[in-house]
Amino acid sequence: MRTTEAAPVGHLKRRRHPAMLDLGTLALPLLMDAGVAFGFVGFPLAAIRLGATPLHLGVLGCASPACFVLSCLLFGGVSDRWGRRPATIIGALAYALAFLGAYHAHSLTALIAAAGAIGTAGGLYWPALEASIADAYGHGPLGRGLLLFNVGWTSGMMMGAMASGRLADAGSQLPFAAGGVVALAALPLLFFWPPRQAPSPIQEAIPEEGKVAPHVVDHYLTLARIANFSAFFAVVSLRALFPKLATDLGFSGGSIGVLIAITSLAQAVAFIPLAFWRRWQYQLGPFLVAEAMMVMALLGIARASSAVAFGLLFAVVGAACALTYTASLFYSLNRPADRGKMGAMHEAILGSGSVLGPILGGTLAQHAGLRSPYLLAAAIALLAMALQLVLQKARTPRP
Repeated sequence: MRTTEAAPVGHLKRRRHPAMLDLGTLALPLLMDAGVAFGFVGFPLAAIRLGATPLHLGVLGCASPACFVLSCLLFGGVSDRWGRRPATIIGALAYALAFLGAYHAHSLTALIAAAGAIGTAGGLYWPALEASIADAYGHGPLGRGLLLFNVGWTSGMMMGAMASGRLADAGSQLPFAAGGVVALAALPLLFFWPPRQAPSPIQEAIPEEGKVAPHVVDHYLTLARIANFSAFFAVVSLRALFPKLATDLGFSGGSIGVLIAITSLAQAVAFIPLAFWRRWQYQLGPFLVAEAMMVMALLGIARASSAVAFGLLFAVVGAACALTYTASLFYSLNRPADRGKMGAMHEAILGSGSVLGPILGGTLAQHAGLRSPYLLAAAIALLAMALQLVLQKARTPRP
C-alpha cells in the first residue's frame, strides 16, 4: 500500500472541528437508516394488505437491494470524481423522492418500484458518505470514525424498525411519510459536513506499525466480503420474510418491529468492542466463529415460535453480522485512494446477498414453508465457511 508523507498541518486540520466531525459521522447514518428502517415493517405489511404472497414479499424484499447494487456499480465512484458533498446531497434528495413514491403507491407494482427507487438512492448516498468519513478521519483514527458510523446506522435501523411497526399499525402509509421527513432532515447537516478543513487523502500518512502488505489486505478483504455476503443474505431474509411468519403466528406489527430491531441493537452493541479489540484483524478464525454462531441461530429460528426465542436468536445473528460488516468496511477503506469505489464495492457485495436472500428465500417459502428460508441462509453460511477455508489453504505456502 503506497503512502505519502503527511504535512504536519494535516493533523492539525483533522482535529480542528472534532465535535462537528463526530456529530455528523454519528447522525447522518442514523438519520438515513432510520428512514430506511421505517420500511422494514412498512413495506411488507403494506404488501400483505394488498394481497402479497410469500413470493411477492421476496420480490419486494430484493427490489431495493437489487437496485442498490446496480446503483453502487454505476455511481459508487462518482464521489471520487465530483466530490463527496454533492453525491451525498443528491442521494438524500433521491431518498426523499423515493419515500414520496412509496407513500402514494396503491398497488404491488408501484410498491416494488418505490422500493427499487430507495435502493437506487442508497447507491449514491452510502459510498460517498463512507468515503467522506475515511477522508476526514484518515488512517490513524479511522477506527473511531467507523465506530461512530456503525453505531449510527445500526441505531437508526433499530429505532426505525421499532417505530415502523407502530406507525404501520396506525396507518399503512405513515412509515413512508416518516422516511421522507427523516431524509429531508439530513440535508442541513450535509451542507456543512464534513468540515471543509478536513484533509484530503494525499495529506495522510500511515504509521509504520499500521502498514500491511497490499496482497495481505486484499486477501482478507476477499474473506470479509464472502462472510459479509452470507451475513446479509441471512439478515435481509429475516427483515423481508419474517413479517409473514410472524403475522401467521399472531404477532402484532409493533412486536414484529421490535424483534427486527433486536438484530440492529445487537449489531450496535457488538460494534463497540470490535473498535477497540484489534485481534480480529487479519485473522480467519473470527470469521469462522461468527459464521458458526449465525448457522446455529438460523437453525434455531427455523424451529422457534415464541417472541423471546426469536429475540435471542435474532440478537446472535446481529452480533455475528457486526464482525463481517466491520471487517469488510475496514479492509475496503483503510487505503489512501479510491475510497468511493472501494466503499461502493463493499456495499454492492453485501447488497448482492441482500438481493438473493429475499428472492431465493421467498421462492423457497412459497413451495416449502415459511421456515425454509432460514435453513437456506444457514446453508449459505456453511458454504461461505468452506470457501474461506479453501482460499486460506491456497494462500498458505507449502513447506
